[in-house]
Amino acid sequence: MANGNLLVKFNTPAKPCSSTNTTGSKQTNSKLNCNPGLNPQQFQGQIQGVVNKLKTVSTGTTAYKEAEQLLKSAYKKLNQI
Repeated sequence: MANGNLLVKFNTPAKPCSSTNTTGSKQTNSKLNCNPGLNPQQFQGQIQGVVNKLKTVSTGTTAYKEAEQLLKSAYKKLNQI
């Protein structure tokens, strides 16, 4: 989103999780980009959490258009699982 509260990447290769304590968007991004041995249901739950956050973006805000694009990507990823 334009305000920097959420960063989501779905098409990056799996990598080990860092032990760095992160917050906010960095934590969400880290959850989706690392491979902590999650099963598909756990990964799906994390993506659904991202979807729920994206749905809270108000129409007419500067972040809305980007949130809509990220929602499409998240739904696509959910369908792949």
